[in-house]
Amino acid sequence: MNVGGQYYCTSIETLRRFPQSMLGLMFSGRYPTAKDMDGKYFIDRDGPAFGVILNFLRTDRVFLGTVEPSLVYAEAEYYRLPLVPEWEVDVEVQISKGRRASCRC
Repeated sequence: MNVGGQYYCTSIETLRRFPQSMLGLMFSGRYPTAKDMDGKYFIDRDGPAFGVILNFLRTDRVFLGTVEPSLVYAEAEYYRLPLVPEWEVDVEVQISKGRRASCRC
């Protein structure tokens, strides 16, 4: 799939992990899904942040790497993913300190 010009390979089951999330609904088969010129699923969102989101779907953990915590948080809200309050607080602490860190969801 193509997210913001970055390509990812994953299973439909991973994308449907949370059925009521944006991704769960997009890939439920009930709605048409956009594709790029190469026929890959296309989402016009931030590519690097989607990598963090995808790893969360796979592992239940958030590994921020070099991606800004506020961007990951905004993308998670957009995709309507269930963030636990501890992660929300940790992201705000990381933003206020200007740091990046891995955190457990």
